[in-house]
Amino acid sequence: MKSLKLADFAPLAGVASVVLLAIAVILFGAFDYLPTPARAAEIFTTVADRDLAIVWSGTLAGLALVWFSGSLFSWLKPHESRSGRLAATAMAGGALAGAGPMAAYGVVYHAAGQAAHAGGLDPSSAWVMYSLYSALMGLVHGLILMIGAVGLVALRTKAFPAWFGWASLVIALGMATPADYIFEGIGMVWIVTVSLWIFTLQGREIPAAAVGG
Repeated sequence: MKSLKLADFAPLAGVASVVLLAIAVILFGAFDYLPTPARAAEIFTTVADRDLAIVWSGTLAGLALVWFSGSLFSWLKPHESRSGRLAATAMAGGALAGAGPMAAYGVVYHAAGQAAHAGGLDPSSAWVMYSLYSALMGLVHGLILMIGAVGLVALRTKAFPAWFGWASLVIALGMATPADYIFEGIGMVWIVTVSLWIFTLQGREIPAAAVGG
């Protein structure tokens, strides 16, 4: 049995990113789409006592997703011959998605810190900060690139089964629709699945027939 090295656990960063993001979302606890200025101020005041835990969870979630995208590139590239363009696209999409929670929860930390000071955070400023938080979380749509690219690689090669390639494309397309919040949740399950898949399969020799053109 092959002994595992620390680097062999790198693909599990995908699992870590989902767990940490879930913690950040739960700690923040705000799911308002378009809150009133007064409600936005209330949100930041409420989370002021746990702002450090929120920013650390969100930041580590983003970093873990970026790290996972590197492992994904390492897995896809040998299956792609020549340019490895789709593998690079998947990694770029993962890096973009990872930047979302890092920046968004940084805004939460800053706004909550202001809300905790004397005088608090005025409603207008709170509304702007919440809008910025929401916009930055939208960078998670970088997952469209990552999941879509993996789907295409799966259909062209044997990096993953063809059925998983089609499923990935459906998820990526779904994230570009008004029902994106549903498919984002499915995307989290996708990340955990691929993370465990790569961790399990890494180190196996890639047959020549599995390499695409």
